[in-house]
Amino acid sequence: MKKIVLLLTMLIWVYASSIDDVLKKTNNDHYLNDYIQKEKVLRNKTDDISRLLLCETLLREVIIKADGDKLEEAIKISEKLSQKYVEAKLYLGVAYSLKARDFSTLLSITPLGLIRAKYTYDAIEYIDEAKKEMPTNIVVSLYKSIVYYNLPSLFDKKTDGKKELDFVLANLDNLLNNYNYSFAINTKEQIKSTLFLYKALYEIEENNIDVAKEYLAKVKELGGKNGEDSNNLLSFLDKKDEK
Repeated sequence: MKKIVLLLTMLIWVYASSIDDVLKKTNNDHYLNDYIQKEKVLRNKTDDISRLLLCETLLREVIIKADGDKLEEAIKISEKLSQKYVEAKLYLGVAYSLKARDFSTLLSITPLGLIRAKYTYDAIEYIDEAKKEMPTNIVVSLYKSIVYYNLPSLFDKKTDGKKELDFVLANLDNLLNNYNYSFAINTKEQIKSTLFLYKALYEIEENNIDVAKEYLAKVKELGGKNGEDSNNLLSFLDKKDEK
């Protein structure tokens, strides 16, 4: 049965799409230069926390611009630290979701597409394991919500992802007031902006357009590099209302 599910995943994946296509026009260069500079600094440090932070920085670079070498490096760091830190298991999940994302679309409609499906199931397994070990960890919930939003709809993880994001938003003050090392590469405004943007995306998925627009307005008010995404999405929703 599992082989049948994997085969269907392989065949259907190429047709999967979502509203995040609207973001691709502006989302590529948001923080890349900042992350590259952080990476250079972190490479001179060998303590575990710095290695975890390097891993996260590499993953954030790959999220913006695919880089197989940096992705494999992040996986190696995560595997080495995964027995000691739950965050490392989380990063393994994020890494495998990126391996699936960057897998050749053309190969996805061949038997090799099973590899892509396995990467995705591995991502879900690692992320769920991290969540099970630390169910109230806001960092885990944050990444789980973002990864699950970006999975193709056939994996049916949107409801679970939205639940995690709502948990993060309910604990937002605690998150921002206890500035975890994991967020040291972003400002608090950037964190809030990203959370509100994904909240809007989830609400759009459920056709809660008015709620989505409220959160997009918050993103716009915060300014920064998510503002253009917010404008694109608002334009998208306005055109949708006109039809």
